[in-house]
Parts: sequence; structure tokens; C-alpha cells
Amino acid sequence: MARAATALLAKDWTGVSISVLVGPGSNGGGGTAAARHLANWGGDVTSVVAREPTPGTILEQQLRIYLETPGRVGTALDDRTGLILDALLGYGLHDEPRGVIAEMISDIEGADAPVISLDVPSGRDGDTGRAPGPCVTPTQTLTLALPNNKACGGGHR
Repeated sequence: MARAATALLAKDWTGVSISVLVGPGSNGGGGTAAARHLANWGGDVTSVVAREPTPGTILEQQLRIYLETPGRVGTALDDRTGLILDALLGYGLHDEPRGVIAEMISDIEGADAPVISLDVPSGRDGDTGRAPGPCVTPTQTLTLALPNNKACGGGHR
């Protein structure tokens, strides 16, 4: 995800403010890992975390490591953001996004910046493709997983 961000922004990427919107699950952990790399490479990175991570989770571990970088933690999407990394919700969507997650999706949709979504756009059901509520419309989607067995038409090779 970090490499996709630098490729999208091209050679002057370190001068662009990058906001990483982080959800409470594994998707948020992946986004935080990307934020860590970008910050360590000299990027202007702010992570906005939807809620305190549960101790012992991937998100908690990745956030602890991220806090050792030059990256920042913010409370809201910054108006000067030049790129948004959407790591709010992933494959685990079972219902319409609500509360702070729905608000963060609305903030992404109202921003004037390109968006890279991790695994699946937040708010979209990865199995059906439907959006039962607010949904991110990304510039790009980057998935780190293989298609499921049904989508492949058989077993993995």
C-alpha cells in the first residue's frame, strides 16, 4: 500500500500530506503498517484512528510501532490532505457502517484528494459488491488477498 501511494503521487510524494484513516480491525493494522513505511521514508503522514485499539490486536501492535516514527496521529481528516489511504473496513463488513466509521467514510467522500482503499472500499460488501450504506469511492483499490475459491472457479494453484 505504501508503494502504491508513492507511485500514485510520483516523484514529489514527500511534499504531499497523506492521511491514513484507520479502522478497528486487521484492515486498520495493514493501513497503519503502510503509514509506518511512508513516515519512515520521509512522508508527511497523519493517521486518524477510529477508536482505541483492543490490546493484543494487530492494530494495537502496528500502532505502537507507528508511534516510533515521525508520523503523527490526528483526530480528523486534514483539509490539506493530498492523498487518503482508506483502511477503515475490509472483508469483514456485515452491516451498514455506523457511528464514527460512517462519519469517516463521509469525510473521505467529501475530500478533494485521491483515495487508495485497502482490500475493498470501506462500506462495500466484498462478497456481493453491494454497499448497504455509506461507501468509499476510491481512485484505486489494492488487495493483499487471493480470491476466494468460488471466485476462482475451483481450488487455488
